[in-house]
Amino acid sequence: MAHFSVDFGEMHGYPKSRWVRGEFRATRRLICDWGDRVTLLNELNTNLGSRYPYREGPIYEVAPLWYSMAFAYAVEIDPFPAKETEDGTLSTETGQSTAQYDQAVLTVHYSSSGPNWSTNRGTFITERLEPYTKYEMVAKTNLKWTDDKPLERDLPWSWHSWEYVLTFHRLTGPPSGSLALIGTTNNNVVGSLIGNFAIGTLLYKPPTILRTAEWGGIEKWQATYRFPIHPYGWNKHWRPNTADFENVYKTSDGLQYLQYPLAAFP
Repeated sequence: MAHFSVDFGEMHGYPKSRWVRGEFRATRRLICDWGDRVTLLNELNTNLGSRYPYREGPIYEVAPLWYSMAFAYAVEIDPFPAKETEDGTLSTETGQSTAQYDQAVLTVHYSSSGPNWSTNRGTFITERLEPYTKYEMVAKTNLKWTDDKPLERDLPWSWHSWEYVLTFHRLTGPPSGSLALIGTTNNNVVGSLIGNFAIGTLLYKPPTILRTAEWGGIEKWQATYRFPIHPYGWNKHWRPNTADFENVYKTSDGLQYLQYPLAAFP
């Protein structure tokens, strides 16, 4: 295959596949030269290299091309045959004897559940929606009881929505430029695998950043962003008189007051 730089073959009796509760899983056993095992491992951790190559699982098809939606998530490496070709050779790096074999077998596990490759963002991502509740106080001004007496205090009030949670996996470095967007709301329609989010409805919160050790010992990073969704827009505020969310304007110049500046989200 064009996206692999080393030669390998599929062992007899594989692949094996199964469906479990809506999830597709598969296992392959690949055999390659012992010295190529780490190269093959890392190439199985790329967009095209990680995709299950058989048309028996969930696929995304735009004729004449098709792409598997099941990705490699774990690999086990074993020597083949399980007998050393030598008693050991002296490593120039450690000064210790290390085992050498003719070939290696990589057992590759695939699943349709987990990170998916995003062509637009150029990396593996996970998307989900989680419940979100925001609590506010409604001013007692211009409100009264049924006996016409004014309210003694402001009213607690809550509205319910979701958080759009987006996780970037296998990043080559920690995110930096996007951190300048913290505290802003989107001035563009943001597309996702879940759907599209209208202008001004996503709030950019600080991400959770995690450093990880990726396949082949390569340092990678993971960043999770949580965007609370305001269906009416984060720069609209509740107005008791009209019982609706409305824009607020500055008395000094008549321009709209933007509590959350607008910015282009990636």
